Amino acid sequence: MEKLYLITDLDRTIIHSRNKGFKCVESIGDREITYMTEYSYNKLQQLLKLNKFIFIPCTMRSIEQTLRVGFIREYNPKIMICSNGAQIYINGKLDLEWDNYMRGFVTLSEIENNISVINKLNIKYEEIINIEDFYINVKFKSDLDAIEKYKIICNKFDKDFMVGQVAAKVFIINKNINKLKAVDYIIKKYNINKLITSGDSDVDKEFTKRGQAILPKHSTFTHENAIITKQEGIYATDELLNIVEIY
Repeated sequence: MEKLYLITDLDRTIIHSRNKGFKCVESIGDREITYMTEYSYNKLQQLLKLNKFIFIPCTMRSIEQTLRVGFIREYNPKIMICSNGAQIYINGKLDLEWDNYMRGFVTLSEIENNISVINKLNIKYEEIINIEDFYINVKFKSDLDAIEKYKIICNKFDKDFMVGQVAAKVFIINKNINKLKAVDYIIKKYNINKLITSGDSDVDKEFTKRGQAILPKHSTFTHENAIITKQEGIYATDELLNIVEIY
């Protein structure tokens, strides 16, 4: 039987922050980070047990951040796409061929320069996070603060960089670092034919053109042939996984 692959973003697609009271799937110490509905969690657990189903996270998170999610640690995906496509892990080990290839696009001095540009703006932020020397996230106090500062930061970077805002974070990333490259590499490497893709933000737009896209209603983009959920937010995941189950 041909295997069905789901290559999907995590945050705001499969898991959701700021939904206290739902099932917590990620925490740091006693602090809860992300959630799913009980229905989504149970449905995903059923899918993960199927031999014909392969779940591939495709996230901006580093590997450490990705493995904070409980069900990912337990499932131990054969393939994980991290750092916005810059790093691929196969059976828990970094794909060195891919890592070396992607390192050719970004230097540490570029990352340090981008951090310097932010600091020279004299804007108040909570933290700058260097993601594996591939790109940076600037964390702000609130979503509104991030939206306001995003407008300022955008003007400081040229067309070679993507500046985006997701919730309380603004990311600055070299356009050569993208999820599409990684997804195409995986499709070719594993000869994937039956594929569902999903994501919600601009960094997901191109890779979700591969296979059948299922997009949450709250997604910032759409495609002509994409399936769009009727629900948004945390409940969109219920609908997304139902569609995957019958695909």
